[in-house]
This record gives sequence, structure tokens and C-alpha cells, in this order.
Amino acid sequence: MKFPPRLATVEDFLDEYRACAGSKPYIRQSVKNRKFLEQSGIQLQEVNEILLRKLKSEHCYGGPEDDDVPTRLPGAVFKFNYPWKEYIIYIKLKVPIEERIRLR
Repeated sequence: MKFPPRLATVEDFLDEYRACAGSKPYIRQSVKNRKFLEQSGIQLQEVNEILLRKLKSEHCYGGPEDDDVPTRLPGAVFKFNYPWKEYIIYIKLKVPIEERIRLR
């Protein structure tokens, strides 16, 4: 998929992601995510702080790319590794391509 210019750089992507996320980013409640939250002791408030303020372009190692699940809405995906305490947190963020989705 060809991504719009507004999602082509990591900085632009993060700006768009944060605009879409508002004050409370969506975090998938997968088994892997719940297990990490329990084992690491990180609080959701800390996760939100990382996503909304601390995550930078230097943490990015991949993207933009398509979502690896074709049944999900199309969007630009970037991947990040963020150091937190003794952990490296794998973060995968997505911004939908369609304007009308982001405006909800």
C-alpha cells in the first residue's frame, strides 16, 4: 500500500498517532500484552505517558508498513523498541489511512 505523505516519516506518524489517540491511547488487550503488564509491573498510566510523550523517532526500527492482519482496517504501521527499566518494550502503532475513521 502507498502511504500518504503525512504518514511517511516517523515524526509525522507520531504526531498523527497522538492526534488520533487523544488523551487515552487504545492498547490491544492481547494475552501477550496482559502478561507483560502483569510481569513487568508497568502501569497503564506509564504506558500512556510513553505513547503520548516519550516515544521518539530514535526508538523506531520499522515502518511504514501494512498491518500484518489483512482483515483489519488499512493503515500505516510503525514498530518501536522503547527501553523501560530492565525491559525493552516492543510497541507497534497504527494510524488508519481513511480520514473519516480518524475523525470519529
